[in-house]
Amino acid sequence: MKRFRIQIRRVMILLAAVLSVLTVSVLLNALRLRSKQIQVSPITPTVFDETGCVEHLGKVIQFPTIASGDPTKKVDPEPFLALHSYLEKAFPRTHETLRRETVGQRGLSLLYTWEGTDPNAPPFLLMSHIDVVPVERDSEASWAHPPFAGHVADGYVWGRGALDVKCGAVAILEAVEFLIAEGFQPACTVYIAMG
Repeated sequence: MKRFRIQIRRVMILLAAVLSVLTVSVLLNALRLRSKQIQVSPITPTVFDETGCVEHLGKVIQFPTIASGDPTKKVDPEPFLALHSYLEKAFPRTHETLRRETVGQRGLSLLYTWEGTDPNAPPFLLMSHIDVVPVERDSEASWAHPPFAGHVADGYVWGRGALDVKCGAVAILEAVEFLIAEGFQPACTVYIAMG
C-alpha cells in the first residue's frame, strides 16, 4: 500500500511539473504574439434617402399579395402584377440595369440577374419574399393599423409584410438602386430572388 502511495505521489508531481511547463509555455507565447488585425481607414457613412425608403416600404405593404401554402388554393395574381409594376417605377435604375424575369408556377415570383464583371467569380444570391400570409378573419379590429395600409406612425411602418418580409425585398432593391447610382458594378453575378 505504501508503495502504491509513493507511485501516486510521483505521478502527481510529474503531472504538476508538466502542467507548470505547459502553463509557462502558453503564457510566454501569448506575450510574444502580436495582433494580426489589419489596419483600415474608417469608411464614410453612407447617406441615403431614408424618407424614400420608408415610403417605398409603406407602398409595397399596400399590395395585398396574399399567398397560401396550399397549392390547390387560387391566388389572386392582380396584386402581384400591380406590385411588379410599382417596383419598376420605384426602382428605375435597378430595372434598367438588371435583367428581371417572372418565374414560378404562376409567374408571380421575380428573379433579377445583375451580371458581374468576372465570369469566373462564383455567383451570389439574395433572397426575400413578396407574399404575405392571409389576415385571420375578424382579427383586423386588433391591429393597431389596418394590415394593408402601410401607415407610418410612431417611428414604424405598419402592416402585413413590414417584418415578414417585404422589408427585405425593399431593402435589397434600395441597396441595388443606391449602388447603381454610385457607379458600382459587382465582380460576381448577383441573383435576387423574390418569391
